[in-house]
Amino acid sequence: MTTHKVGIIMNGVTGRMGTNQHLLRSIKAIIDQGGIKLGDAEVIMPDPILVGRSEPKLAALAARAGVKRYTTNLDSALADPANQVYFDATLTGQRPVGVRKAIAAKKHIYCEKPTATTSAEALALAREVTAAGLKNGVVQDKLWLPGLLKLKYLIDTGFFGKILSVRGEFGYWVFTGETEKLQRPSWNYRKEDDGGIIVDMLCHWQYVIQNLFGEVKWSKVSAPYLAKYQDLIRVFFEEVRQGHLKVRIMFRQNVHEAVGLTQEQIEGAFFRLYYQFIKHAFGIMHRPPAGEPTKLRLYFDEFPETKEATAQFKGFLLALKDNPEIHGAGFTLAREDIAEFRSHDHVLAQCLDIVLGAMSF
Repeated sequence: MTTHKVGIIMNGVTGRMGTNQHLLRSIKAIIDQGGIKLGDAEVIMPDPILVGRSEPKLAALAARAGVKRYTTNLDSALADPANQVYFDATLTGQRPVGVRKAIAAKKHIYCEKPTATTSAEALALAREVTAAGLKNGVVQDKLWLPGLLKLKYLIDTGFFGKILSVRGEFGYWVFTGETEKLQRPSWNYRKEDDGGIIVDMLCHWQYVIQNLFGEVKWSKVSAPYLAKYQDLIRVFFEEVRQGHLKVRIMFRQNVHEAVGLTQEQIEGAFFRLYYQFIKHAFGIMHRPPAGEPTKLRLYFDEFPETKEATAQFKGFLLALKDNPEIHGAGFTLAREDIAEFRSHDHVLAQCLDIVLGAMSF
């Protein structure tokens, strides 16, 4: 039997969630069952190292879980090449620090939710780990609750027909400790310590709603639904084969990395790529100047930028006709012909998301 050991840095596991949900019920359970079998002669075995601030607590937890490795030095754990994965269950406000250290150490990332106390910080972390080319994920455990699995099955089999609206209610009792034993940490109502029921639970709602009722996306492709996604993509490419759809994809070379960029250039990278795609992907600079000009209509998936930045980008597109490389080409583009749409409402855009996701994977 060939055993592949995967070193997992488990930071912050002396807390309630880290101990119970992630160490004892997950990693220890996988170890106890003999690892994850890849076949009759191959198995993946987690090899955790517990990280925290209190050595006595770590020692007690390691003995309880049967784990041999623990340390109070995160940097040394990150420096060990045997540790391939970094898991973070520290306080939410501290999480970005540990995650960024792990990114710098080229470790794959798995985090408790929420990944940060603000959406801006959470998005920044996601972009940084993606840019580093590391596998990454965030806890989405509620998707596997028996009730939600049954609900997903009913939705997929058409039991409800067309779903027009959704109302969900979720909660739990938090005892005060006066008449019943306190079963939740005070972090649940200490906003000053980055806690609170809103920051704790709304991130659950986001992925539950998106996965149960949202659009089809590459990030949702999984074994239980693989056949359905394959059927959808077969239909998509049949439309391409018959000439009903034309697909253009621009690849960005990463051989040479730009250096010395200004902050404005870095922040505008998203729109700069879009601009070059429109400029080069459809041959507009080669449209003959004579005859009836081609009228362009551009539909973009909703831009994840400010209104000001989006308006500026649209202005650049309108000025394409004055670009020296394009000047005189036979096309027109009006402001009302530059529009945004929600991919959630358009299955063709969703199919393209799956195609692009599969290519990058």
